[in-house]
Amino acid sequence: MDGEVLPETPWEALADGAACDVDLLVGFTRDEYALFLAMGEGGDTALALKTLAPPQAGVVYRTAYPEAELHLRLMSDWLFRMPSALLADAHTGPTFAYELTWAPTALGACHGLDVPLTFGTLDSELARLLTGGSSEAEGLSAQFRSAWTRFAATGSPGWPEYEPVNAMTHLFDVTPSDVGDPESATRALWSEAGFHAMT
Repeated sequence: MDGEVLPETPWEALADGAACDVDLLVGFTRDEYALFLAMGEGGDTALALKTLAPPQAGVVYRTAYPEAELHLRLMSDWLFRMPSALLADAHTGPTFAYELTWAPTALGACHGLDVPLTFGTLDSELARLLTGGSSEAEGLSAQFRSAWTRFAATGSPGWPEYEPVNAMTHLFDVTPSDVGDPESATRALWSEAGFHAMT
């Protein structure tokens, strides 16, 4: 946030009514930061909790997740999941949320996995790396392409609208589902405390 090109956080702008006449489709992958961990982007979990997360985050994360997953979950939330959730919470127009939970490899549902699925580029090098060549990828890709096409044509991807009170979210997986607030523990934490924008 530089005060000029980006004068306020996107979720603050949306809460003030910006883009209220625009239908919003927003989401994330469950294991966003796993790809960065695999690339050697480690880090100090205690320091990240202290400097990046809201107060009481350590208690919330340690209650919600195993110790081995803390850094993955915290960094996934800070970089991707919670900004997306806050966008959905703030938008005053029609909003649809999704989470990709399909985990075809040890990287899980990592950052970027949705890209080849959305564009149907399953033979690409990126797709082969992230999907492991799974035979399930074609079905997941069909789900994404059908939802995106329907959203572009009708304004609805085919699942219930998101409302902050229930945070209805579509889960993309071999068997898709619609669930209320799949990231409830940490979404409540970040929503209450607000999100520290990078400047």
